[in-house]
Amino acid sequence: MKTQKSMQLPKSVFTFSFDTELIWGMFRYNPAFQNKLDKDWFKKRRNIQLMLREFNRYDIPATWAIVGHLFLDKCNKKHADIKKGDDWIKQDPGTNLKKAPLWYGKDIIDLILSSKAKHEIASHSFSHIDFDTCSPAVADSELKKCRSLFNKLPCKLTTFIFPRDKYGNFEALRKNNIKIYRKEVKTKRDLLKSRFFKKIVRALDIFCFFKADPLEPIVQNNKLIQMPKSRLIVPINKETTGISSKTLLNIIKYFNLLKIKRTINKAIAKKIPIHLYSHPIDFTSPADLVYLRKILAFVKKKEMQKKLECLTMQQTYEKYLK
Repeated sequence: MKTQKSMQLPKSVFTFSFDTELIWGMFRYNPAFQNKLDKDWFKKRRNIQLMLREFNRYDIPATWAIVGHLFLDKCNKKHADIKKGDDWIKQDPGTNLKKAPLWYGKDIIDLILSSKAKHEIASHSFSHIDFDTCSPAVADSELKKCRSLFNKLPCKLTTFIFPRDKYGNFEALRKNNIKIYRKEVKTKRDLLKSRFFKKIVRALDIFCFFKADPLEPIVQNNKLIQMPKSRLIVPINKETTGISSKTLLNIIKYFNLLKIKRTINKAIAKKIPIHLYSHPIDFTSPADLVYLRKILAFVKKKEMQKKLECLTMQQTYEKYLK
């Protein structure tokens, strides 16, 4: 019998999570994508280091959900210990970090672990496979492989973030000792089932300024902790809005920051979590990093006022939900 209950926290918790996948989040759904890569993609990879500096500046930890293959610095593309849910293995270059830096990311793992802020490394599956459609055997083998990679690091695997927010195979999570995962809030989840409404919701996230985002409490669901996400953080630039006017972009940025602040204040008042999430590859310019910095500065101010705590998903579980 399914059991579900809300988990009350003594104060609001702020969490920032990043789906860190590089090319693994793209090629499976668009096989020709890797043929269109340009120097900007390699610049996006380097920007992870700049983002870490911003989190160090304010000593705010984040949850970095990383595709398991990025834990490697080389491979022979066989991966015999993983059951294949599709033909992704054909795309794996089977080389190394130097030759294919968008397929490997051992250096990124090292940067995160050596950072001043006590970041969490979470699992994003091994190959960025959809967990709602893959078989239980595939899901289990992907998580087992990720756990074996974590065993070589000075950290433990507690958190799972579903690739593309495709939720499923929860028994595989429990079997592999996952404790907490990120989930869409219900008010958005129902709309996002429709591809048409998904585009509308994403547009509203950027252009609807005047109301705080919906928030939900943390829920325990059949021995798994479900941490709701509050808002997708997308840098405001020409690529994300289609707008080239700097003046108009600055106006949109101002009101988006205002909405984020309202959402954080709402979470503080209700003593429920505020969970921002994004992809590192979205932060491509100095202006994008300034946008991130303004968010972190506001959050740090609230933490200094003891109105909220800045915790990773794992830290939240360990401190309040274990």
